[in-house]
Amino acid sequence: MLQEIKKPEMFEHDNKYDCNICQKMQDAKKLTMIQKLPKNLIITIGRFQFNRNLLLNEKICNEVEIQKVLKFDEIFEEVKWEESAEYHLYGKIIHTVALAQLPL
Repeated sequence: MLQEIKKPEMFEHDNKYDCNICQKMQDAKKLTMIQKLPKNLIITIGRFQFNRNLLLNEKICNEVEIQKVLKFDEIFEEVKWEESAEYHLYGKIIHTVALAQLPL
């Protein structure tokens, strides 16, 4: 799951970045980098993705495995952490909505 953090997000074709410096739509790459680890780590998983053909958000229904121990030093091998790079799962909240509860 955390390997996804390292993947660059590309903005190109019909999803170009609106540059406020040159005032043009540009191809771009967005990278997430972590420089310092927090004492407590809270992760929120987005379960929707935008469908450009239908112009709406679609729910991602694949199963997500939640690890009991996250080892950042194994995921980000290129970073030398000054502190412990290991997090132990304390709790999780799983939010579900039945289709009958959704407004029409």
